[in-house]
Amino acid sequence: MRFKRLFRGSVVPLGIVALLASGAVSPGFSQTATQTEKKPDILGPVVVTAPKRKPAAARSTEQRSSTPARTAGRSRTRTTTTAPAIAPATEPDAPTPLSGNTVTEVASRLGLTLRETPASVEVVNKQSIEDRGLRTTTDIAQAAVGVTAGDSPGAPASFSMRGFAGTQINTLYNGIKVGPSEMTGRIMDTANLERVEILKGPASLLSGEGAVGGALNYVTTAPHTGPMVNEAFTSFDSFKSHRVGYGSGGSTLIDGLDYRFDLSHANDKSFIDDTYSKLTNVSGQLNYRVNDTFKIWGAYEYKQDKDRFYWGTPLVPANFPGIIPTSGIVSGTWTNYYLSGRSGRPNPVTIDARTLTTTYNVLDHHSGEPPEAT
Repeated sequence: MRFKRLFRGSVVPLGIVALLASGAVSPGFSQTATQTEKKPDILGPVVVTAPKRKPAAARSTEQRSSTPARTAGRSRTRTTTTAPAIAPATEPDAPTPLSGNTVTEVASRLGLTLRETPASVEVVNKQSIEDRGLRTTTDIAQAAVGVTAGDSPGAPASFSMRGFAGTQINTLYNGIKVGPSEMTGRIMDTANLERVEILKGPASLLSGEGAVGGALNYVTTAPHTGPMVNEAFTSFDSFKSHRVGYGSGGSTLIDGLDYRFDLSHANDKSFIDDTYSKLTNVSGQLNYRVNDTFKIWGAYEYKQDKDRFYWGTPLVPANFPGIIPTSGIVSGTWTNYYLSGRSGRPNPVTIDARTLTTTYNVLDHHSGEPPEAT
């Protein structure tokens, strides 16, 4: 039908003319072409125009397979498809190299991500904790930028940021302040932590009074809706230290009830005799979704830490008779206070190799308030 209509008019597409000239058409069309060649005065001027391309609509597999049959003996039907909504490049809380799309509680309660928060915030997620081998919360603080930490015997789990330390840095646990660091700060294992949020700078508005230096928020692994996932790990080293852990979470057989359970124990030793750090953690949480807008949850956690701290090794003059100096550990000079007025010559210092692993703690190795005088 289309070819007859074109030949009756005064416009013939250039592609049809080329096919007629080469004879690559059916006999019926070649006969029509012969008649046209006998009467050239009927054929008008050939006008070639660029075809207008229309965007092809998306079709399903069934529609594509039925196209030849429909065009042969059926009328064409127009189908309208709606393009799916374009999803964002990264969903909130999806893992990114710098955790820039993580929503934190330590810096804002408005649901803002890290890149949207006008503050210096760093998040150490669970993947980074595992990849970098960060076993304790002190290790996490030491791995963060601009944060220093040290488990001193009198104040374990103490942090320093921007020149502030102690009670000038608040410690939060799932967004709840756990008290002054000198009184409640304890070393914790990282096995049940999902991430650690660190806010560097004044944080009293969100975390409580006194946080002029910053705040740290420990976020535990929460229950998730979906298949049950089990995790286990173990490690040991040449000092006979060991660490084991087990975690499990997911949906239960009860519709709407999700759970999370974590258990870990670590016994960390060093090359100093009779020093160790034993950490035990048992934690669990249940989430029950009554409906889409109401949820009930409960959590339980038990932590225990036992430590025998290293209080230091005395330094001795390296040139003192009978001393066996230890190289590669201590460098520097020391001047005798009582002799400085007469000689003032600095003397090199070292650690006697015979006392390198000796513990100089008191026998009861207990630190606390001295008893009242009677």
